[in-house]
Amino acid sequence: LGQMGYFDERDPAVKRIIAHLIRVAHENGCTVSICGEGPSNLPDFTEFLVRVGIDSISVNNDAVVATAKLVASIEQKIILERLAEQAALASGRPVKKPKSDWEWTL
Repeated sequence: LGQMGYFDERDPAVKRIIAHLIRVAHENGCTVSICGEGPSNLPDFTEFLVRVGIDSISVNNDAVVATAKLVASIEQKIILERLAEQAALASGRPVKKPKSDWEWTL
């Protein structure tokens, strides 16, 4: 859709600015919320938002339960990844984190 001129919140440039805004807002003591169809229709976008620290997500009534379950599963996944990383570090194994498409590159 992006090539046809439609907005796509999963575009790396859009994700970079969202991640930047969340970080800067948190550094300045602000909470960050998002609303719209993206978080309820695009699980990968929801995971991105959770990973970059979104504070709350507003979705339509029919998507509340599914989105809440998705967010909980993403948070659990993050916790397990961090535990695995700590275990690897404790055992002396190197830990390599994959670079995301939204991270800044200089």
